Amino acid sequence: MKKLVYNVGIYTLGSFISQFVSFLLIPVLTRYLSPEDYGKLATFNSLLLVFTVFILFSQDSSFARHYWEYEGKKRAAFLGNTFFVSAAVACSTLFLIVVFRMFFRIDLGFDSRWLYLIFVAAILKAVSSVFLGWLQLEKRAILYNGMMLLSMVTDISIALALIIVWRFDWVGRVSGIMISLLVSSVVGLSYLVRKGFIRFHLNRDYLRQTISFSLPLVPASLSGWGLTLMDRLLLNQMTSLKTLGLYNVGYSFGQVVFMLTVPFSRAWMPFFYELIGSGREEDKKRIAKVIIIAFFTLCFVALVLGVNAEWVVRLIVAKEYWACYKYVPLVAFAYTLQGTYAMLCLFLIYLKKTYLMASIDIAGALMNLTLNIILVRYYGATGAALALLLSYTVLLLLTLSCVVKSIDMPWKRSFVELVSYLFSRRIADKKWT
Repeated sequence: MKKLVYNVGIYTLGSFISQFVSFLLIPVLTRYLSPEDYGKLATFNSLLLVFTVFILFSQDSSFARHYWEYEGKKRAAFLGNTFFVSAAVACSTLFLIVVFRMFFRIDLGFDSRWLYLIFVAAILKAVSSVFLGWLQLEKRAILYNGMMLLSMVTDISIALALIIVWRFDWVGRVSGIMISLLVSSVVGLSYLVRKGFIRFHLNRDYLRQTISFSLPLVPASLSGWGLTLMDRLLLNQMTSLKTLGLYNVGYSFGQVVFMLTVPFSRAWMPFFYELIGSGREEDKKRIAKVIIIAFFTLCFVALVLGVNAEWVVRLIVAKEYWACYKYVPLVAFAYTLQGTYAMLCLFLIYLKKTYLMASIDIAGALMNLTLNIILVRYYGATGAALALLLSYTVLLLLTLSCVVKSIDMPWKRSFVELVSYLFSRRIADKKWT
């Protein structure tokens, strides 16, 4: 138990530092990059994540699922076969890129030859993701954070040097991303090979197992991407790079709520499983109270952020980005709902009803795509932020409905007890004053 708490603390600290430093880059980059540069960067990152989802083909999840079924050389061979699957999917992805460039002319904001560089970056990111997943499975929290820190320092130092000293545009930021991915993937793969934790020997049984497990997860992975990144690609096509750049900066401010939910979720998860596994009514009440308190706390943070968005934005970013403040409240409240949705998903995972999660995610992604196409046409970037908020609202309501039908939880009783406790404390305070 002490080891678990220790690892949770390490992961939480590393995640918070990484996201906090990324947020601190905003005031620097907005003074050297134009909104158009930010728009190109947003498109680059969106496509990078799409390609990575395709190339990974959920092999990281497959290895995590089968990790405990094999040991020693068999485990190493299974990991090697997941690489073979990803390599085959990568070849298919490259073929699609070639076909796309031959027959389609879509304005990405930059030359379509950049797609090949994004493809290479996606391969490196996939390798790095697998290695980081392996470190988590091995419970090597310090080494995990060390790799994250190495990647972050490499990325930021190179990007800042190129942009500030040598006056590069958005290409300087991309260069930092590329080099950091190269370093982390080479270090990770070299470590696995040198220590004998991966063996590249084809095995039909392993291939069949990993493909049959990962194939149903790919649509859910793509739908998760669609919920968070489709708006960027549609804004690029339906508005302008400047609008996309402003939206991306405003989105980053709204994501402050997400910075709070990620470390909390990692710390909460082991306690959730411990409490829900006991089956006691009192523990169920504790779970319900934590989720209710977390929801209203996130709402309060989003409200404060939204009300003060204009002067905060003016204080931090360059003048040409000030208009981005209007997107912050919608994005902040969207991530409030997303954080609550993530906590409710733990119930479905515990009940082994992940098929419901996949169905809800796909429905949410399709709704998000439809709303973006309609709302962006009439309201521009504000429509994209509104589509995100509405999609997460539906996602949360559907998930809550599934949880209520699947498990008996004292939601109303817990809420009433919390309200009664707050009022009793308020009355007590008045008596003392």
